Amino acid sequence: MNNPKHTWEDFGIKVSDRVTGQVATTCPVCSPFRKKSKLKTMGVNFNTKGWHCCHCDWAGSLWRGVTRPSNPSNGQAVQRVEYTPPSYEEPVIQPKVADFFKDRCISEETIDRFKINSGMHYMPQLEKEVFTIQFPYIQDGVVVNIKYRGPQVEGKKTFSQVKGAPRLPYNIDSLKLLGDKTINEEEKEVTADHFIIVEGEMDVLALYECGEEFVISVPDGAPPPNATDFGTKLDWLKEIEEYIDKINTIVIATDSDAPGYTLREELVRRIGLEKCYTVNYPNGCKDLNEVLIKHGRDAVVQSISQAKPYPISGIYTISHYEQKIDKLFKDGITPGMETQWRNIRDIYKVALGENTTVTGYQGSGKSELVEDMAISFARTKNMRVGIFSPEHPTEIHISRLAEKYTGKAWKTAGVVGDASQLISQEEWNEAKRWLNEHVYYIERSRSKPMTPEELLERKKMLVLRYGCQLFIDDPFNRMDHQRPKDMTTEEYISWFLEVYGEFDAKYKTHSWLIAHPRNPPSEAGLKTGTLIAKARDISGGAMWGNKSLNVVSVARKGIGKGTDEAGDQPTLFITQKIKFKWNGKLAMRELYFNPVNGRFRDEK
Repeated sequence: MNNPKHTWEDFGIKVSDRVTGQVATTCPVCSPFRKKSKLKTMGVNFNTKGWHCCHCDWAGSLWRGVTRPSNPSNGQAVQRVEYTPPSYEEPVIQPKVADFFKDRCISEETIDRFKINSGMHYMPQLEKEVFTIQFPYIQDGVVVNIKYRGPQVEGKKTFSQVKGAPRLPYNIDSLKLLGDKTINEEEKEVTADHFIIVEGEMDVLALYECGEEFVISVPDGAPPPNATDFGTKLDWLKEIEEYIDKINTIVIATDSDAPGYTLREELVRRIGLEKCYTVNYPNGCKDLNEVLIKHGRDAVVQSISQAKPYPISGIYTISHYEQKIDKLFKDGITPGMETQWRNIRDIYKVALGENTTVTGYQGSGKSELVEDMAISFARTKNMRVGIFSPEHPTEIHISRLAEKYTGKAWKTAGVVGDASQLISQEEWNEAKRWLNEHVYYIERSRSKPMTPEELLERKKMLVLRYGCQLFIDDPFNRMDHQRPKDMTTEEYISWFLEVYGEFDAKYKTHSWLIAHPRNPPSEAGLKTGTLIAKARDISGGAMWGNKSLNVVSVARKGIGKGTDEAGDQPTLFITQKIKFKWNGKLAMRELYFNPVNGRFRDEK
């Protein structure tokens, strides 16, 4: 066999002269510039001749040189727990391990291919060292994590992973050949044009036994049934963004139980249903490894080959909805989320998969109200919010959100106020940390406004990368609307609201679209001091009421008479259209604005 083109010394990597296994060492690129310069953040694998630094993401091999340049700002590099890449010796297949996998129809060749090991390891659930099966997680040829599978306790499997290790999908390196030409068993040249996402390592092995190489498993299993807070559980998706963009067919093969269904739906939401296919298993089988055990290789191949598109080009049969409609029949229709204000809970609920057009005259408080609602959902339900707000300088906008999060006022230069009502340094530090984890801004170029298509593309990336479920687009008229000359304003608004609504339906998000009214206040409104904008007052007229799923108008009593003192007059929340009856009704309610912290409340 030829020797590698390079040596460890060529890259300044200090290691011993050993031949096999893996060790941790310092990184010659980032360690000299870090406070903890002796912390061993780089894994070096002597079998693959590869390396990877978990801090600056520098990676490569003696065969190919540097394959990933150093990037200290890489999100994966910021570890909250100090992390040292695990040492990993060349596996030796023990008889009882071989028997364990043989019972699950996994061959020794497959065990060897995935470098599965075994040995004693401390399991927190058992509070002692026990014999474990060890699944190495390999990236760029280097073991960056190990999942330890211990004995069952009260019928439940026990698992442990390397403390602080990056969360990556199992078998991620297999995706590197996607789109390339390969030679199959019949000596024919084929193109790797799809990959499969499963729920566990055993399913990866089962599919490999059946000829499927491009398979990854989620690193932390499925979330609880009906979960809406996924936290960082799916942050690993950012590691495979390039493959999601590159491939048009992604098969989602999670377990056929309630947690597996929840995981499948969230993966489809983030990846995009136009790329996703789903599988059905034979009766009595929960996953693909069970299919292999009970029905053999052909049944596994058939399950994958008969995967159904999600959806199938706009044409459906009742069977396509069978799993969903059965679940709906069993659980019943779930209304949208209730807001923090009891005054409006019976007239307006926020449903994922829908959108709301919010209108109101200048000074009515529509932006403040929507932001207060979104921050409350983010705080109470741990949801993430994407914001497009070109009318406001971002730093000023952040100060408004900090007020809503803390319930206190942002300091104004030159104004002496009650210190107890001002955000303290400690409160700002906490607000900054929280906002950084829950709020994401979509910024347009200074030289060029953002088109609706560009905005939706950025929202798509926020769904995929961070799992955003709520969006504020404020306002409609600050987008670059390039209306074709042969299209009327009404036709353009109709097209816009169609594609805008499709996004929320597809990604199970909720968007609030702020749209300023076109028409000036009426004489009657000026006389009464209550200016209520309606959907038809927005440029495009009736289309806003026809195509929006929900329409809300925000008004302030007394604003036309110049009596809008701080919080004196109530804010009117008027529902002008509610698509589904379980999410509200047409009515008007009062809320009160607190100018100190930007929050709204039920009572004066």
